[in-house]
Amino acid sequence: MVQMLENAWLQLRVNPASSRWDVISREHDGLKLSDVQVGILYRHGFSQHHALDQWRSPETTLAPAVSSPFGPLNQLTVALGSEHHGLKYLLTFALPEKHPFLLWKIAIENQSRHSVYIDRIDLLSVGFIYKGRKGSPGSLHFGAARKTTSERESKTASSLREIAFFSNGWQSWSYAGVYGPLDRFRRTHLGFLRAPASTNAGTPQPKRAGLFASDMFAVIGDRSQRKGILLGFLSQQQHFGSLEAWVGGLTPALRMWANGDGVRLEAGRQMGMPLLSASG
Repeated sequence: MVQMLENAWLQLRVNPASSRWDVISREHDGLKLSDVQVGILYRHGFSQHHALDQWRSPETTLAPAVSSPFGPLNQLTVALGSEHHGLKYLLTFALPEKHPFLLWKIAIENQSRHSVYIDRIDLLSVGFIYKGRKGSPGSLHFGAARKTTSERESKTASSLREIAFFSNGWQSWSYAGVYGPLDRFRRTHLGFLRAPASTNAGTPQPKRAGLFASDMFAVIGDRSQRKGILLGFLSQQQHFGSLEAWVGGLTPALRMWANGDGVRLEAGRQMGMPLLSASG
């Protein structure tokens, strides 16, 4: 059964049966993130595993509103049973009553007798296709394309030429700027001499035109329609956060994850993520 949270600006739909969730702008013909995936990449012994492709025994709860610096927050939680190795997960979504953004986080509890090592926590993925992952890859829509003088232009104007991505640098001396579909991600030519000071080891450095990365937060939008979405981490206290976007084709793609860096999660311990936000 689909569960929903909504305020005056956004509607959240969580579908435990498909292991996906949607975020929809309540504006006419507004932004929409469909079939969003989450996931956990971890190691147990010498083997690597990917969790949360399919949600096991999901239990959804609409929690009472709680106070926060953003005002009252309405919450929806999804408790997920252990898939393998005694790990349990809790997804928490929250919508402020007076602000147009969504907050969400993932918590992990190790109920086994053995330690595991967390490599990556996927908070959001839409449009990217992963080998071995089942179900829809999701999609990102900016609304209907603007009208143009020819059918060929109508297929490419807003979907290709006007989609742009703002990339934030890892440090104050790292490059930050806006990229378009034909651009290439800025990389240092000094290799190992410069890279450690200007790039995060957990953030990719794409070479392909139209594929870009960012640290902590980013913006993707359609410049012709003046519509966009800001995503990012409210802090980097527990993990460094990375984002990646594809804007070089007719359908954009976006993903966001926390770099676990192989941190050890001991038996009986929990790991919680700082709240994350997205606004349109």
